[in-house]
Amino acid sequence: GWPLTVTDGTRVTGLAGRPPSLADSASGPDTILAVAEVTPLANLADARQDVTLLAESARHAGRHGRLRAEDHQLEILLYRLPEPVRRLRQRVLDPIAGSEELVRTVRAFVAHDYDRVATSQALHIHRNTLAYRLHRVEELAGLDFDRARDLACLYLAVAAEACDQPDTP
Repeated sequence: GWPLTVTDGTRVTGLAGRPPSLADSASGPDTILAVAEVTPLANLADARQDVTLLAESARHAGRHGRLRAEDHQLEILLYRLPEPVRRLRQRVLDPIAGSEELVRTVRAFVAHDYDRVATSQALHIHRNTLAYRLHRVEELAGLDFDRARDLACLYLAVAAEACDQPDTP
């Protein structure tokens, strides 16, 4: 059962005596059910915020279904830190924003887990063309894709873009 349910606009939040499933709601296939694991009383406010942020992230990304907060910590983290994330996106992606070709290349590079062969195949370009484009991104954004930290910055900037993060959580 649902011992407590609170509505907030189009959202319903609450505490459950057992892990909820989509079958518990009478909603359609576009329903988002964001859930967190059993949480100590002292951490309930944070857990509620996490599932609210996860639901918002899923809505922006067009995802639906049952989503476990534990499986989506990156999205929650990005939504919890809007100003640093905005600055990171600006630092990494703004220098290439004028080139749809470079933006598409960066998105594909991240989507293919930095695998240059898979990325060049997905973009239908020669590996040397990919190398040139990635080198241009490095130059324009001040990154070095041989450094794990810079690859992490690239990943977070692209992930934040995919979340379509609002200005405030």
